[in-house]
Amino acid sequence: MATNFFQELKRRKVWRAGVVYAVVGFGVIEVANNTFQNLGVPDWGVTLVIALVILGLPLALVLSWMFDVTPEGIERTGEEGAGAARAESAPQIDTATTVDDPTGAPDATIPDAPTGTSQKETSGTPQLSVPSKPSLAILPFVSLGADPEQDYFAQGLSADIGADLVKISGLFLVSRLSSQVYANREVTPQEVGRELGVRHVLEGSVRREGDRVRITAQLVNTETGEPLWADRFEGGMDDLFALHDRIVEEIVTALDVQLVSGEGARVFRRSFKNPKARDLCYRAEPLVFGSRELGGFLEARRLLEEASELEPDSPWPAVFAAWTHYFEATLGLTEAAEDSLDVAVSLADKAIELEDPTGMAHVLKGMIHLMRREHDEALEDSEKAMHDRPSCPWVYALQGNIFNYTGRPAEAIGLANQAIRLTPLVPPQFPAVLATGHYLCDQPDKATAAARQALEQLPDDLEPQIMLLAALAAQGRTEEARAALEHIRRVGKEPSLDEFAATQPYKDPAVLRHLLDELRAVGMT
Repeated sequence: MATNFFQELKRRKVWRAGVVYAVVGFGVIEVANNTFQNLGVPDWGVTLVIALVILGLPLALVLSWMFDVTPEGIERTGEEGAGAARAESAPQIDTATTVDDPTGAPDATIPDAPTGTSQKETSGTPQLSVPSKPSLAILPFVSLGADPEQDYFAQGLSADIGADLVKISGLFLVSRLSSQVYANREVTPQEVGRELGVRHVLEGSVRREGDRVRITAQLVNTETGEPLWADRFEGGMDDLFALHDRIVEEIVTALDVQLVSGEGARVFRRSFKNPKARDLCYRAEPLVFGSRELGGFLEARRLLEEASELEPDSPWPAVFAAWTHYFEATLGLTEAAEDSLDVAVSLADKAIELEDPTGMAHVLKGMIHLMRREHDEALEDSEKAMHDRPSCPWVYALQGNIFNYTGRPAEAIGLANQAIRLTPLVPPQFPAVLATGHYLCDQPDKATAAARQALEQLPDDLEPQIMLLAALAAQGRTEEARAALEHIRRVGKEPSLDEFAATQPYKDPAVLRHLLDELRAVGMT
């Protein structure tokens, strides 16, 4: 009976309220003691403050027993079971991953377009719109037991998982403050999804059994309530910090794989020995592949140089830096484009010497060979990349791009579709490759859909814009094509046909001539 009473005190946060009240009360007394004399307050004033602080303690404890703070305001604390009910529903299995691909990557789905930030009403409950990018709320891990050390361990897990996930670009992560209101509340994933506007929640529990501790965690889809991933971790209590770090790393890696990067995330995270070097590469990655300005590439190189100093044997800084020089040349950000490409090749070779696990160095060399119309060498490097990383979505997409230019568009379509399937968060380059493949296979309707999918993320990107023009022209949709051309002109990106032709390394000149004829028919000159 006494044990249950003390557990109820902990559940209702009475202990916490008492400690906070004592700290604040002591501070008030100290302030009164140090200032009242200078202000001319009689000596009994300090005594009165002490008496009021002591008399207020029982009132604070009673109020903390009766009431709790929730998203709807201050409410009466419910009966025992609010936290345990959710915790006991956590997985009791080792793994449960919904995949049917032999690489272990999940089926990719294209997120819905953003629907704005206004709230909607569903059955009287405010509902936030779900972002187009993968979105996640981390619910407080539930401690199943009365051990205070176990409580701190559970709280620390939730906090550190969030601290690591926030470094991953492409993930919408709800703040810990917003998720914390669900502590000790019985709530379904669907309710959390509606209230916080997220598509996924991570929930879990911590249970101590003797000198062992068991942690369960699962990632749940808030629309269906079905688990997408689940796992269980165990370890000894003799080194909680090491156990904590291992569990955080494994959970963060699993969520990165499931929600953002696909299986490439596992290779990336496990190939670093120095966590700070890995974090620097995380910070550089969106600058490398998302920048269109020189300043972004220069900042990426600064971060990558620092990462290389921390872990000189890692190929990642070299391969990422190589891509910045490639984009610098291909986006026209330097007058010495050939020099930039030479630097890119040199860095790619360095990454290959360091046993690049990504295949991206070979792909980059293949792309540069393609730009230089060295088609056989481009194909050779793309095959080497596929041999190194047969499950990397970027390898599939970029090899598909090379196939488009070397007369194999039907194969390029399959490669682009596989790239899309392998990654949860689809970058615009993948449907852009798909659009070109469909166009070259005389499927202009499918090319139009794929080009528009790419332009949803990068509305002003020239390559899919040009392919959209050609696909619309091939269908005789001249007015739509001319409207798309006007958009290109408004943003100041229309090249002349000669300028465009100079950037297109088609192996068969007849293919390029046909494409230019279609573009000329809708008004490009």
